[in-house]
Amino acid sequence: MRLLVTGGTGVVGTQLCKYFHTAGHEVIPVGRTEVDGVVLADLYDGDDVRRLFEEYIPDVVLHLAANKNVFVCEEDSEGAHAVN
Repeated sequence: MRLLVTGGTGVVGTQLCKYFHTAGHEVIPVGRTEVDGVVLADLYDGDDVRRLFEEYIPDVVLHLAANKNVFVCEEDSEGAHAVN
């Protein structure tokens, strides 16, 4: 099974990527930071999200990307709703 994991560089995403990879699944971690093996994508950009689906054709998507900074979310509620 091919899994696309947004938030693949976060605490939960990293652990789930390791778990599913160990279980024999193909895992595509997606993040905003440049790390080896992580696909860079801007989830605010519809074209970038479409590219992910067209290029990787995932069987399952785990959407774990989120902004957990309460102060930033309060200051930019529209941006928080967009990503969370």
